[in-house]
Amino acid sequence: MKISQLPRQLWLEAKARLRCCKRNKHRGVDIHEGLSQRWGMAFEPPQYPRDLASVLLKGIEGSTKGLVDPSVAPIPTHREIEALLDVTFLASLLEEEGRRAQFRLAFVGLQGAVNSQLAVFTFRQPVPLTARAIAKLTPAIDPRNSYLGIEADPEGQLRVWGIIHRGLDREHLSPYFLTIATFKTGAFIVEFLARPKLLYSQGQARVHQGVPKNLTDVLRDGARFTGRLAHEFERITTRMLEHGHGGTILIIDEGRKPSSVDLHPSYTHHGESCDILKNAAEADEKAKSGDASRGDMTEGRFAIWREEQRRRHDEAIDFVAQLTAVDGATIITDSLRLVGFGATIRTGDAADNVTIATGDPLDAGLLKPASLSDFPGNRHRSAILFCASQPTGLALAIVASQDGDVSLFGRTGGATNVIAFRPFGWGRGLRGR
Repeated sequence: MKISQLPRQLWLEAKARLRCCKRNKHRGVDIHEGLSQRWGMAFEPPQYPRDLASVLLKGIEGSTKGLVDPSVAPIPTHREIEALLDVTFLASLLEEEGRRAQFRLAFVGLQGAVNSQLAVFTFRQPVPLTARAIAKLTPAIDPRNSYLGIEADPEGQLRVWGIIHRGLDREHLSPYFLTIATFKTGAFIVEFLARPKLLYSQGQARVHQGVPKNLTDVLRDGARFTGRLAHEFERITTRMLEHGHGGTILIIDEGRKPSSVDLHPSYTHHGESCDILKNAAEADEKAKSGDASRGDMTEGRFAIWREEQRRRHDEAIDFVAQLTAVDGATIITDSLRLVGFGATIRTGDAADNVTIATGDPLDAGLLKPASLSDFPGNRHRSAILFCASQPTGLALAIVASQDGDVSLFGRTGGATNVIAFRPFGWGRGLRGR
């Protein structure tokens, strides 16, 4: 493909790379090798979204065999995938009304969306698929539960035919059709048949061959959390990433003071703990259950009350997740009580005795030995040493990086044995809100 065929933003980036390579050519220096030597790490040249069309198409072709209704999961052509990836990337760089565009695209026709039992708002006249058109439409949709429906017209040109609404009652039921969701500037996740297929971020791509184990599942099976409690921590972690900052959450037993941790003199709750999240989660759970009593409320008022509990729960999760933006660790008990934030982990001599094993969400059963030097940044190393410093009881740490990766650390067996599962991320063990 010629450089002139790239969209303008990609074309400018490609020109910059070529100029850089030409400047170094007379020195006999490979630009990627030079960067690797300078920074002491492996450097891979950026991948442009459209260049991933072939590998993505290979991953989804033939996967719909046996599907009763093919309309709910149409497979795009190579050219259509290129256009979808290009437009998604460029639209994520744009702003509309002062806000960065965040959205979900769905490659499915009107009938396929209806057959997927989803509500639709059909445009009287379809809109050509361009980055600017997507950015203009993003304020109209909530990407947590709505998509922009995309299909090809008779001439083969992609267009936006309407809005698909999944609804909060189906928030955990992913559709079968191909979806592309942005989560930050220049970054997106592609799913097909309710499984992650491709993650693109910072010029690099991860192609998913298997189905990642969710953070909820790892917490439930490894820490013996209930499914509801485990999912609560996954939702908090998701919100940490959506806020666009890194952070650390330490999870401890109810009523136990953590070892090797200095609570912040001001940012610690004046009582034993704060019950904002605990109360909101319990109220929402009660409202969702069949045991919720209407009392004297009318049916309409009862529906409003249930929605209010859900909204308060969401707001409580946002409140806790935002606290993690402050330097230091946020401490939460296993009953969702908030102890404080801005806490400092004392490393002490624990680094001399800690034994570390790592696992991947794609293969949570396989553990490999590791050392502290394998983990970048103070957040990760401090989290490991926190877990190793707890003599008894629950010792878990969730660390989110600004680049979108999440690591889970936990003490196991002996007091200084720590297991790390990483990296979790969008579409890789994190299902979203």
